[in-house]
Amino acid sequence: KEYLEALPGNIGRMDVDDCMLALSSTAGEYDPNRVAVCGGSHGGFLACHLVGQFPDKFKAGVMRNPVTDVSAMYAVTDIPDWCWYEAVGDYDFDTYKPASKEVMNAMFDCSPLQHSKNVTASCLLCLGAKDLRVPVSQGLAYYHALKGRGHDVKCKLYPEDCHPLAEVETEFDHWCEVGEFLKAKLR
Repeated sequence: KEYLEALPGNIGRMDVDDCMLALSSTAGEYDPNRVAVCGGSHGGFLACHLVGQFPDKFKAGVMRNPVTDVSAMYAVTDIPDWCWYEAVGDYDFDTYKPASKEVMNAMFDCSPLQHSKNVTASCLLCLGAKDLRVPVSQGLAYYHALKGRGHDVKCKLYPEDCHPLAEVETEFDHWCEVGEFLKAKLR
């Protein structure tokens, strides 16, 4: 409980460090040339951070509807309170107010997009075009940041699906794509 209560205002650092602690605790028990990370939503946020902040540790990353730029997401999501609260650590849930420059900077500072220039892992982005929680623009911004640098990145867009990527056809196709991607990248 104490850890979870400390996370708001520390996302992109504390949660990333926690993931790296978990990985380091298994050192010697895995092939370091075959390490991948996969996550959706906030897990996708973490996956983007991990491949960007620790490029020498991951060979592949799979991101499902990832949060990539909290400051850009704030005005277009159905959960602006999440953006503010997680980035800053406090939020007045009774009154919506526009974010100040300082709040917007805090939102960007905790975003994985700022680390995209460091990514060396092959990446697969799976995006639901009808996602209102993490709008498709989040994943597309990350895709373009990587692709613009000539990076090994693939984007799979599901036009009729939303945040959970749970339509039967989407789920089947998505997990087949993930399996084939990881099989090819982690040889």
